[in-house]
Amino acid sequence: WAFFDLETKLIYKAQLAELEVQKVDPYKTSQECSKCGHKQKKNRRGSLYTCSCGHKQNADVNASFVIST
Repeated sequence: WAFFDLETKLIYKAQLAELEVQKVDPYKTSQECSKCGHKQKKNRRGSLYTCSCGHKQNADVNASFVIST
């Protein structure tokens, strides 16, 4: 219920500001590299994301960049 309520409020506020809300499927966003796009389950270990390309970042920050692209 809490997420539905949050979504409803976000959509309402976005409409007031004449902004568009896009829903994104979060499936595997925490396993994808925001720099090279490589997906592998072992890339995420707790709160740290480390990719074979050398990219290292907080896992949640990395996932937010994946979603934003």
